[in-house]
Amino acid sequence: MFDEILKAIYSSNTTARRSGTMENDMNSTNIIVSNVPALVYTNQQVKDDFTQLFTPFNPNSLVYLPSFKRVRISFNTPRDSHEAIQTLQGVQFQSQPLKIFCLKTLPAASNSSLRPPTPEKQFLISPPASPPVGWRPVQEDKPVINFDLLAAVAELEPGTRHELHKGTTSTPSVVVDICEDNLLQRAAMMRIPQTKRPNMK
Repeated sequence: MFDEILKAIYSSNTTARRSGTMENDMNSTNIIVSNVPALVYTNQQVKDDFTQLFTPFNPNSLVYLPSFKRVRISFNTPRDSHEAIQTLQGVQFQSQPLKIFCLKTLPAASNSSLRPPTPEKQFLISPPASPPVGWRPVQEDKPVINFDLLAAVAELEPGTRHELHKGTTSTPSVVVDICEDNLLQRAAMMRIPQTKRPNMK
């Protein structure tokens, strides 16, 4: 994937060079050296000699790209990169003239560019990243104890039937039958039978 991206970048630069439209970016601190001899990538001595060509201009780093037959060089200042181009452009190295080009600096995005929307409802994410400004926790009310309901439940006796809601012509009645204590105990002690494993034939 990375090789494909580099190929796209350098193919566009090649097209610009052939059409004569490539600009010399005076603010760029990176250059590309093309038409590099193959021995630079395989022979250490030739590689050292190539590095010595750019040493007077204080390079930060040299990145060798044998797949593209190019070398990317970064400098401390735009002045160093510009002087390297003026001095070494077309210099014969291993019987091949070096071709040097600037990597154009991309301009910073203006305020008119499209920006991501403001995360106004980000607090709805579970768990929320952070509550919105001014958010305060809701104070819960104290629990309400219905003593009438507790008294009515205490009066329920096993074996009796209690009608909670009287039926009408359009709705049924709601009746509760209170179980006896022994039925409750047997229900609590009842075990769910284990499902038998099927035959593995």
